[in-house]
Amino acid sequence: MAEVLSPAPGSPTLPAVQSLSLSSPSSPPPLASTSERPTITYRRYCNEDDIPIIMSLVDKELSEPYNHYTYRYFVGGWPELCFFAYASTPSSPTPIPIGTIVCKRDLHRDKLHRGYLAMLSTHPSYRGFGIATHLARLAITAMLYPRTTPDGELEPRVDEVVLETECDNAAALGFYKKLGFIKEKRLERFYLNGKDAFRLVLKVPEV
Repeated sequence: MAEVLSPAPGSPTLPAVQSLSLSSPSSPPPLASTSERPTITYRRYCNEDDIPIIMSLVDKELSEPYNHYTYRYFVGGWPELCFFAYASTPSSPTPIPIGTIVCKRDLHRDKLHRGYLAMLSTHPSYRGFGIATHLARLAITAMLYPRTTPDGELEPRVDEVVLETECDNAAALGFYKKLGFIKEKRLERFYLNGKDAFRLVLKVPEV
C-alpha cells in the first residue's frame, strides 16, 4: 500500500496542503517526444546515494552553484522533507528521476517555526503537468507534522514556509502564488549574478 501524507489533525486548509499519496497522479502526462503515457511515482529520500540524483536534477537549474556539502546539509538534517518523482513507460519500464524537492525546517529568531523550500526542480520534458505542484505539496504537508529532532526534542509543526526566487522569474512567481505564497520582501542583489530576489511566504494559521 502506498504511503499517504495527510495534514496533521487540526491543520488549516491551504492551497499547498492536502491529503497526498506517494502513488502516481490520476492523470499522468504525455512524454514530450512520444504519445506514450508514463507512470509517475514518488518516493522519499533514502540515503546519500540519492545525492547525485538531486544534483543531476537541480544543478542545471540553479542561479548559482551549490557544492556537495550544501546538499548533504539539507538531506542529512531533514531527510523527511526530500522527495523524488520518477517516470516510466511500457517501452522504458525502468523508472528515471524527473523531479525533486529539498527543504528544511528550523526555529527562526527563537520564536517562529519556519519551513524553507530550498530546491525544486522538474525535468523540462515533464513541466506543466502538476509534478512540481505534487512535490511541493508533499513537502509542505510533511512540515505540518511534529518532528523529533536528532537530539530527541519534539519540534512542532511549522508556522510558515518561505523561499526565495528571482524577481524576474514570472513562471516561478505564478507557480508559488497558486500554492498560496505571497511576496514578503525584495532582497536586492541576492544572487551571485547580481539579480534581486523576492522572499515568498506561506503563512500557516494558528489552530
